Amino acid sequence: MNWPKSIYVGDHIWFGQNAMIFKGSKIGSGSIIGANSVVSNKRIPSNTTYAGAPLRLIHENTFWTPHSVHGWNDEEIKKMSESDSDLFSYSPDENTLDFDEIESILNSSNQDDTVEYVLMFLFAGKNRFCLK
Repeated sequence: MNWPKSIYVGDHIWFGQNAMIFKGSKIGSGSIIGANSVVSNKRIPSNTTYAGAPLRLIHENTFWTPHSVHGWNDEEIKKMSESDSDLFSYSPDENTLDFDEIESILNSSNQDDTVEYVLMFLFAGKNRFCLK
């Protein structure tokens, strides 16, 4: 049997064009999935870059911003790479949710309880979907 599995995607993820995400995949917040990549039943840690088919780790401790670096000079790139901000850096804390626990609760709940449970995530904090 080809049993269904959930897909979990954290906050602030960048999916490249034509990236395919299949069942059982868990993607932590702040990650980048390269163009034409295939993610199937994989656990992608937060703040990492993965790409390819087969999927492989490209870089760790990464984050993306909406800024376009195409017109930047070396000084601007260096300034951005040395940012003191942790706005897009995710690390586990007391608000971090466990994807396996979420799955178990969702599978054992009725529809009304499921909606209420999911709504709790909206205000769980920045690191709610961090994976390390």
